[in-house]
Amino acid sequence: MPKIRIRYLSDKIEKLRYIDGKSDWIDLRAAETVELKAGESRYIPLGVAMVLPQGYEAHVLPRSSTFRNYGILMSNSMGVVDESYCGDEDEWKMPVYATRDCRIEANDRIAHHGASARHRI
Repeated sequence: MPKIRIRYLSDKIEKLRYIDGKSDWIDLRAAETVELKAGESRYIPLGVAMVLPQGYEAHVLPRSSTFRNYGILMSNSMGVVDESYCGDEDEWKMPVYATRDCRIEANDRIAHHGASARHRI
């Protein structure tokens, strides 16, 4: 896999690393503390911008424990980021909908990220 350039836009999150050192997926973290009331929706900043190699796309998905721990749903079910979203300020964000009141702390793990080569038709 070609190298992915990462720019950190928050000093509140841990540096990205593969899950347990053995997975192809990386945990993404909330870059700020967020409080939501049931029924609210918003984008949670993830504190990173990345430059993906030409022909690659990233998939952003909620962690399996995100709903149980926070009661939030990723409102678009899955995020797809292609290599055109690569500016220094193109911060990745997670759109969420709260099913109950919740508080997500900065650096809480809320999503996964994996990258793969895109297959064109």
